Amino acid sequence: MGGLVNQEGLRMHFEETTKTTVIRGFKDERSCCKNNDSYDAVLTVEYLTPTWVYVSATLSKEELGKKDWIRIQYLLRDKGVRSIDFERHGTIERIEL
Repeated sequence: MGGLVNQEGLRMHFEETTKTTVIRGFKDERSCCKNNDSYDAVLTVEYLTPTWVYVSATLSKEELGKKDWIRIQYLLRDKGVRSIDFERHGTIERIEL
């Protein structure tokens, strides 16, 4: 390959990684993901780096409260996350942990 062009004339190659996870919330303490129980909230977490995530597609049967968000932050912090980006009213915001 010469420069950025490979044998097929493409300027780059592509690889897929599995850097997206899902956080599910359950009102019933006996419910869990491994039992495939129905959930009350779900958030999509995209790992931009090992310490920086973007949380999107938050769906919940009722609005998540401040204590819920704090528990989510602790969960991500315990996995090594230090920055959480999310969209709020059309603006990207960041929480530093």
